[in-house]
Amino acid sequence: MKYLLADAGFALEDIKTWSWGNRTAARANLTPEHLKFPVYNPFLHGDLKNDPLFPVQVWALARRQAANGPEA
Repeated sequence: MKYLLADAGFALEDIKTWSWGNRTAARANLTPEHLKFPVYNPFLHGDLKNDPLFPVQVWALARRQAANGPEA
């Protein structure tokens, strides 16, 4: 995500990215029997701790520099 925004003209130092996910959340959302958004059930889904090595959702905030240089 960060490098996609950098290719679009944002400076790397002006891009912040985060992610969240885990295998249980991915399985619950991508299993064919769940044609709608699944309802969280702690007995089936367990805890929802973030696994940084298995992101399901990624988001970013970026600030584009002004055409005449950095913003004051």
